[in-house]
Amino acid sequence: MEKNIKMDKRGTPPYVSITNLQNVFNLLENRSFSQLGLNDLTSRGFSRTDAFQSLHALRFLGFLDNKGNLINNQKLSLKGEAKTEALKEVVKNSYKKLYDINPNPEKLSKDALYNEFLAVYGLSPRLINSALPLFLWLCKTAEIPVEEKNLPRMRQNNTSNKKNPFARFSFNSKREKKIQTPISNVHEYEIAGIKILIPKNQKTDLLIAEGGLVEITKHIKEFAKKTGLIIDNTLNKETIGGAA
Repeated sequence: MEKNIKMDKRGTPPYVSITNLQNVFNLLENRSFSQLGLNDLTSRGFSRTDAFQSLHALRFLGFLDNKGNLINNQKLSLKGEAKTEALKEVVKNSYKKLYDINPNPEKLSKDALYNEFLAVYGLSPRLINSALPLFLWLCKTAEIPVEEKNLPRMRQNNTSNKKNPFARFSFNSKREKKIQTPISNVHEYEIAGIKILIPKNQKTDLLIAEGGLVEITKHIKEFAKKTGLIIDNTLNKETIGGAA
């Protein structure tokens, strides 16, 4: 790492979660927006903090101006090699200060990349620990070769990532394993492409028998429409309220 590097004054690198940025990318791919603001995201299930961080990420990456106008977002709707090259350009332009120091920062060790972020952007350790995984994920998405051992571990549902844009990335797999419930002890449903697991016990069995999940189904389908998910009225494994 070079010494006496001037910090990047153009903005702080994004530190939003990968899942949230992935959801925003999917939204812009499938819906037509000329502007995007906090209310557009909070109305789709984002917390205000997540929405703020997501908008900051779009500004840093060159998809949103300071007035909330979307720019260059058509790049997210491209297909094949054209999209890969467009995203590669986005990453290298957005993190230009980093690439000016090292032409291949994505191949550095975790410690070396951490030190480069500290020198260039002057972030706190907490923000660096959030910004680094997102940078590496963006590189991977743009097919920029990444040091595989540095990549965040990815946790997906059985549905492929192409069909399920809300596939989750996990940085704390041990914690998630603790809260997992054996499949044999749950009622399993799939509504509008969203998998729901409900623990089997006397109360939930009675709720299902009385058709108490119909209202939940309604809200999930409304959420799916707002977020652009494909609605599938077929319920896997079981039916709700006796209706297929």
